[in-house]
Amino acid sequence: SPRLIKMRENIVYEVQLPSGRAALRLHRPGYQSASGIEAELIWTRDLANGGLHVPLPIATLSGALTTTAGDRTASCVSWVLGDPIGAAELPLAGSEPEQAALMERVGRLAAQLHDATDALRLPESFPRPHWDTEGYLGDTPLWGPFWTNPAFSKDDLALIEEARAKARRLLTDLRPTADWGLIHADMLRENILAQG
Repeated sequence: SPRLIKMRENIVYEVQLPSGRAALRLHRPGYQSASGIEAELIWTRDLANGGLHVPLPIATLSGALTTTAGDRTASCVSWVLGDPIGAAELPLAGSEPEQAALMERVGRLAAQLHDATDALRLPESFPRPHWDTEGYLGDTPLWGPFWTNPAFSKDDLALIEEARAKARRLLTDLRPTADWGLIHADMLRENILAQG
């Protein structure tokens, strides 16, 4: 029987397939397109082929990377041994030096992931969200117009708008010389597994 692992933007189950343990993901409707999910799976497959320890996509019997389950897109990836390094709702475990050492290892892992991604030959039309200046600070940012939060006072809103304008200027100035590319924008503690 499937074992529920997590319910957030995806509902994730541990399942047993003839090939072994796997993670079945039921993706939140409207959050990502099937082509966006498939692009993510192609990316992780290519990262795994490049030596990174990431889950491999498991195709359906027809060879597709995704299918539908009711109103959700479903995908399956290989099981990766380990335990999450923490949970968003809990304080990070360990002493301050242990926490610092862990975050240094996470930083090195992120750098390895991004270096390996830069070495890939991904198609120009790779359908992933653009966490660029417009994606963060434009008129229609990916996670919504944060400056419309009704909890902001007039002074709060003025400060937020000033910070937004300054960040846009800085990012625009940085754009010509910066290293821009595909990133893992969901490096939550729950998504990083450690073994030993």
